[in-house]
Amino acid sequence: SAGPLAGKGVVGSGPEIRTYADSRLMKWAPAGAHDEMARSIAKVPPETYIDVMKAIFEIDFRNELATVRVPTLVLWGECDEVTPIEHSRQIADGIPGAVLKTIPDAGHIANVDQPEAFNRHLGEFLDSQPD
Repeated sequence: SAGPLAGKGVVGSGPEIRTYADSRLMKWAPAGAHDEMARSIAKVPPETYIDVMKAIFEIDFRNELATVRVPTLVLWGECDEVTPIEHSRQIADGIPGAVLKTIPDAGHIANVDQPEAFNRHLGEFLDSQPD
């Protein structure tokens, strides 16, 4: 079976890589972000990318969340069409003491779409941790 990526044009080189990058970033991402992401994706060997996607779709780690024993920040982009808010809530609810924050006007790659908001949330979270 070709799996969840069959016919998606995800791996390879050429315009399909840019199309995939564009589908993961918001149109208002900083200048050059779409091209940079396309170049980064193009460097990943197809077999590696397929293995990562298989793991995402086939392995369920929800029962392991309660074993996380480190401070955890879950950031979710409010325009994320890849990971629904319900999944991010499930992660945050499953990890003891986890904090969930939403980043407005950000998609699946929130740190690229809205780097200032991402860094602000991360900085506040890190500042709130005991030394």
